[in-house]
Amino acid sequence: MGWDDLDDLGLKAGDLDGDLFHKPSEGVFGKIPLEQFLHDLEENGLLERLRGRGYQKFRLGLDKEDSFTERLRLFGMHPDSVGELQLMDVRSHRGMLEAPWSARYRVLGWDWVEMQDPLARPSPYRPILPGQTYPGLGLFRGLTRMMLGYAPQLEVEGLTAVPQYFHNAVLYSGHFCFLDARAQGRFQAACRDLLDDGLAPASWWVACQEVDIVNRATGERCLYVWEPEKIVRALSSELKDRLACPAYLEVCQQAMEEVEFRRREEPPCKPD
Repeated sequence: MGWDDLDDLGLKAGDLDGDLFHKPSEGVFGKIPLEQFLHDLEENGLLERLRGRGYQKFRLGLDKEDSFTERLRLFGMHPDSVGELQLMDVRSHRGMLEAPWSARYRVLGWDWVEMQDPLARPSPYRPILPGQTYPGLGLFRGLTRMMLGYAPQLEVEGLTAVPQYFHNAVLYSGHFCFLDARAQGRFQAACRDLLDDGLAPASWWVACQEVDIVNRATGERCLYVWEPEKIVRALSSELKDRLACPAYLEVCQQAMEEVEFRRREEPPCKPD
């Protein structure tokens, strides 16, 4: 990585101090030894749930592209398959978050989190969601809680992610919120109006563009197109205060009350 590449991470030369400037350390997020991460997967019951699906002999693989970005993968063996199968893929980077209120925060960005069962067949109980090749493992929330437990060790002021699909944002929503207050309000309105029939149907309606946004004051309708935007988990007191201040909450509430989300009458598209 050269100096010209720093903009891709939201960094400037002056930000390269402390652990950001050092060579990549041998650990997840630059801090957590692989042995500890695997132990924590066990302690949190995640490996036991994978064993319930027939997987065993787990192995972690960690690839570091440079001092800022890494890829963590979990592999396992299964009696119905020859060779290892990839069960988890987490890609992350360290960088700076530019906030709308002219502040900058050191963050760890989760660029991609994927957990799928490559041997599972879709069913009404284990549907394929938009963007998935195989049904999920049902471990997303547990893994997120586990990784949030590492926050004090990471020496960052926040965690960020960019949900690529509606269901990703729903799964993150217990711990993260949109940096933009209006986006957060509209997302909360979408959850309020679309999730009664379940997460999988709602995510497919949104992905297939079968949902309208209706302005409650004028009745005007427009197509709801999911646009990935940054969400954040505040760790520092200052960032927490910003995302819980009256100004943010007021804009959020107003945006939520302005609109409602309605599924169109024609049936949504179906996964292949």
